[in-house]
Amino acid sequence: MGIAQKSGLPLAAVYPREGTPAFRIQAAIPQGAPNPDGAAKFIDFLLQPEQQRLQAETQFYAPVHPGTQLPPEVAALVPADLGRLVTPDNAALLAVHDRVAERFAAIVSG
Repeated sequence: MGIAQKSGLPLAAVYPREGTPAFRIQAAIPQGAPNPDGAAKFIDFLLQPEQQRLQAETQFYAPVHPGTQLPPEVAALVPADLGRLVTPDNAALLAVHDRVAERFAAIVSG
């Protein structure tokens, strides 16, 4: 969406009042990692305001660091109300996956 908007297409994001699914980017240090200190430093690096700004500018991710300042043209392209993001119930989704996949296939295949 952000790339299309930046290219001049007249598009805008609309978020339902109930919220919208969150796409979470996660970082973790696996147990037994060969360099856990280096991994922790890399995660700290990703969470710095400058990196959060760059991720917003290039990938349109909403920053999680409260000190991140975005240029107005970038801020307009990323979700601002993170409180309306909804984390899906993965167990519930898995329970209906096959039925939804079959219905989707039927709809798109005509």
